[in-house]
Amino acid sequence: MEKCQDYKNCVKGHSGYYSCRGCELRNLSEIDERFTQYYNSKERVEVEWKEGFEDYGGYGSRTDGKKARFYVGMSSGRLPIYLQIYRKDSTGGQCILSIAVKSICGLGVYNRY
Repeated sequence: MEKCQDYKNCVKGHSGYYSCRGCELRNLSEIDERFTQYYNSKERVEVEWKEGFEDYGGYGSRTDGKKARFYVGMSSGRLPIYLQIYRKDSTGGQCILSIAVKSICGLGVYNRY
């Protein structure tokens, strides 16, 4: 098998020992590097939003919109972005607005099964 062309910077954590078609076709320059470790580890995070970017949907309604808890996912396509995935069994989520993030705190990996 071929090595991933960009295995040193591969968001999916590929070691370079097999072909990574996704890395060959995707432009990962626009993703927020602060979320990469949580995406790779599948760890749940708690994000604190900056003033003026409060979110009152979901968990944010309990924290006056100042915080949100979610898993970090990634969109498909040539120019991917990170997504807020609220539950492990969710099929999708909304984008993470990077300029609105004040701080990120990892909450650990939670396995239900």
